[in-house]
Amino acid sequence: MSGVGPTPTLGSVSLVGGDLVVAGPAGYCVDPELSDVENRFAVLGGCDVLSNGGSVGPVHRAVLLVSISPDRAAHFAESHHLAAALGMPSGASARSKDGVQLVQLPTGGQDILEGGDSQYWRGVTTVNGYLVMMTAISQNKGAATRKSGGDLLLNLAERIKDKSPERILPKAPKLRPENLGATRLASL
Repeated sequence: MSGVGPTPTLGSVSLVGGDLVVAGPAGYCVDPELSDVENRFAVLGGCDVLSNGGSVGPVHRAVLLVSISPDRAAHFAESHHLAAALGMPSGASARSKDGVQLVQLPTGGQDILEGGDSQYWRGVTTVNGYLVMMTAISQNKGAATRKSGGDLLLNLAERIKDKSPERILPKAPKLRPENLGATRLASL
């Protein structure tokens, strides 16, 4: 992922009709060329690197990926559920804080980012009824390979929650006899 020239950067991007606003931790910007608003996906890298046309994700920084899906949070109530969904390999560690479930994975990062370290972090939280899935990955021995990768995802989740508008989610419809065909059954 190397740039030919400067990439225009964004401080934030609105997804799912404005229900979610993705904004990165200090020093991170949204890469509009790699992000896909229509498919609810954002890529963040160092603002200084992106604006100068460098590679996304230098050693001291991480590339942050955000993907939004309909809420399936019940399956990820605790970090060990996320770990199980990711096929928790030996050597992985899990933790949770402030409604964010985190897993540090010991392998696979090199398959996500060219030149990436094998270790990386994944996290999940919910915002406005949507499941927010996050990844922090960096080049060899970069920020996402240590505990600081999990801290980056905690900061990212906090920024998304702070920048996104508060939405009052509709309650699930109540079951009524006319919705269940009970009226027809009663008339038999």
